[in-house]
Amino acid sequence: MEGANFPSTTSAALAAAAERSASAIAASALSDAPRLPGLSNLRWRVDVQIASSSAARVLRPCVVLEWTLSDGAVHTMTASTEQFHLLRHGVAKTLKGIIDDESHFVMRLSADMERAAARKQGK
Repeated sequence: MEGANFPSTTSAALAAAAERSASAIAASALSDAPRLPGLSNLRWRVDVQIASSSAARVLRPCVVLEWTLSDGAVHTMTASTEQFHLLRHGVAKTLKGIIDDESHFVMRLSADMERAAARKQGK
């Protein structure tokens, strides 16, 4: 706190107080931070359309996904089997990309550094 022109004793006392309450401040900031809702439940089923007004027999399957978020909102999505397979493929490709990124040496180094910092704070 040299730029604030505080006496050295005041500066040292402020620095010590800030250091003592740093973890409480960080915990409070994390608990008050806005968050997106998470997935709390997922249900799915396959429906088969038997007939329509234009055809006596259709027998077309579709996948119905219903998910509930942690804030209580419920969303439903209906997709043909082709659309569902595209969605499934896209999710699998994204997950593979995440796994590949996490195994990159820079990400491993970053994770190791974070674990070391957490151990140091826990001492």
